[in-house]
Amino acid sequence: MALDSGLKAIASTATEISFASQGGLTVMIQNLSGVDVFLGDSGVTTSTGYKLADGSSISYDLLTDDSLYGIVASGTANVRVTWLGR
Repeated sequence: MALDSGLKAIASTATEISFASQGGLTVMIQNLSGVDVFLGDSGVTTSTGYKLADGSSISYDLLTDDSLYGIVASGTANVRVTWLGR
């Protein structure tokens, strides 16, 4: 298993957080940006996305060729991301 972590800048347009290549991927996201981040597919909006409130975290299991995107209402937000490959 490969483990990697870092910051990801989420913009006011759909921003790719992660792409799962062959074998899948677990993605853990922690929002300490001061604003809400909305998660979903490439068409995510602040109206349709899963709201990850400031101070919250979540984990997703992505299958091969799945992608996870984020968006904010305005400006940018940095979220902490940890990727765990399978």
